[in-house]
Order: sequence, then structure tokens, then C-alpha cells
Amino acid sequence: MRRWACALSLLCLLAGVAGAQWEQTGKVVTLPERPGPHWFWLSDILLKRTALFDADSGEQLGAISSGTAGVGFVIAPLFSPDHREIYIAETYFSRGTRGERTDVVTVYDARTLAPLGEVTIPPKRGEYFPGNGANALSDDGRFMAVLNVTPAMSVSIVDVKNRRFTTEVQLPGCSLVFAAGPRRFFSVCANGGALVLVLDDDGNQLRLERTEPFFDAQKDPVTEKAVRNGSQWLFVSFDGVVHPVDVSGEQLAFGETWSLVTEEDKTANWRIGGSQHLAVPDQHAHEFHAGPAKIQTGDGFGPGWMHERHPKEHEHNGRFVPGELHVHQKDHADDGLTQG
Repeated sequence: MRRWACALSLLCLLAGVAGAQWEQTGKVVTLPERPGPHWFWLSDILLKRTALFDADSGEQLGAISSGTAGVGFVIAPLFSPDHREIYIAETYFSRGTRGERTDVVTVYDARTLAPLGEVTIPPKRGEYFPGNGANALSDDGRFMAVLNVTPAMSVSIVDVKNRRFTTEVQLPGCSLVFAAGPRRFFSVCANGGALVLVLDDDGNQLRLERTEPFFDAQKDPVTEKAVRNGSQWLFVSFDGVVHPVDVSGEQLAFGETWSLVTEEDKTANWRIGGSQHLAVPDQHAHEFHAGPAKIQTGDGFGPGWMHERHPKEHEHNGRFVPGELHVHQKDHADDGLTQG
């Protein structure tokens, strides 16, 4: 009787398997010409890749492996203005984590995520995570600037349209790189000013100019995690003061500063925090003009432990600032929780 029961169970199992829909493997898909409204790229520092997700469906749409696994972090990809190509600065070693080093800028097809070509650059590019100032694409999408650290700072310039390395420019006393026009980039300097690099049409250095300081590097320095809103870069200091840098004119212009925190917050020693603590909705990605900025601020750190986040909204000079994240801080006197 037991044998019959086992045989019957096996038949039922086989019938269920026969009717099951097996997952299709090895499927190759092509992405649409235009990205979806809620697509985003997420870098995986363990698998050394950057992956594309659809936030609406939760589906992973594709991934790009970048550089030698286990070496450094993946820097966020840069995109051509027409969304047809993706540019990533990468590092490879001939023996895995050792051996001869090769640095390249790889060009990927934005629909298939397959490599289209690569440009060899000096093997000295710097990596840091997280952050968006390690490389930049000119506003017209032709030139890419890659930050180098040896530890001396410089940038490698790549003509991504013609697939060639053009020049390396030293950045004495300055670091990081941000786009500021079709032939212009700037870096942030230790004295609180900016170093502006202007290129000619061949991608070679035309001018290298320093500005006056726009923040106090000793009393309240800005963080490197700036975001762009049209023609303005928005830097925030550790005390929560926003420093606008307008790149629309012939010279960089430093606008009026304003604070993300109230006087009450300052008294309680709240500070800006989080791995990437600013974000601006990319509604006009390639229409570089000034306009009201909706800014989301990241995790705020007070004098105690972080426990949970509470959204807070405020407006300054016409700028609506939603989602400022506050946390609870531990009251060491009674070991309870008080809201920061």
C-alpha cells in the first residue's frame, strides 16, 4: 500500500512539473530609446558593477560590470545628452588585484549595455564612494574629465565623440571636477575658492583660472556632494548653509547663501549628513537654466544616535525644500528619546 502511495505522489509531482512555466534563461533584451521616468542606476561596491532598475516595477533592467572586481568602487555612469551612450571610467589590473594597471574610459551602448569602445587614459584616476565629483561630462556631451589622484590632483580629458585622450591638466591645491559649460569644468580648492579649467575645441587647456573664495574652508567648509539645478551647482556646508555656484556666464558667479536648518536646529548642533545628502529632481536634464529648486536633504546627525527620520518642509527665497530628514537623539540624562 505504501508503494502505491509513493507512486501516486510521484505521478502528481511529475504532473505539476509538466504544467509549470520554467524561467527563461539567457534572454537578451534591448532597452527603449528613452529612459523610463523612474529608472535609476545603483552601484554595487561588492560585485563591482552598476545596475539599472525600474523603481515602478522593482525590476532590474540590466547591469554593467566595471573594472577589476575587488579593486575600488564603481563611479556612477555618465550619459550622453541624446541618451544613446554611457561613459564609465574604469581600472583594470593584469593579475587581478595586482600587476600592470590600465585605466580606460569605456563607452557603452545605452540600449544594449554592450561596450562600443574604450579610450586609454593615464593610470592614475582616483576613486571615492559615494560621490559625483570624480568625473564629469561637458554640457554638450563631447568632453569627459576624469579626476586623478597620485596623491597630486589632476584631470584627464577625453574626447568621447572622437574616442581619444587629449590632455592631462594639473589641479594644484584643488580637487574633484564639475561641469560648467560646453568647454569648461571647475574644481573646489582648499582655500574655499574654485579652479576653472577652460578647454579649446580640440580638448586642450586654454585657460586655468582661480576664483575668490566662496566659502570659509576653516570655519564651515562645504562637502563635495554637490547637486546641479539648471545652471547652478548647489554646495552645502557641514553647518547646513547652501552655497549656489552659477555657471551660466563667462565667469562663475557665487549667489546668496541660505540655510537648510533653523536657529533652533543650530542651537541643538544639528548638521547635514548622509552618504549623498542632496538631490534635485532631474526634470530638465539638458536644459541648463536657473529656476526654483526642489531640494531633498539627507540624514541629519545630532549629538546622539540616529533612530528614525521625520520629514520636514521649509521654503527659502522661493525654493521649496521638502523632505528634510530629522532623527531622534538619545538623551543621556534619562536614557530616553527626544526628537531633534
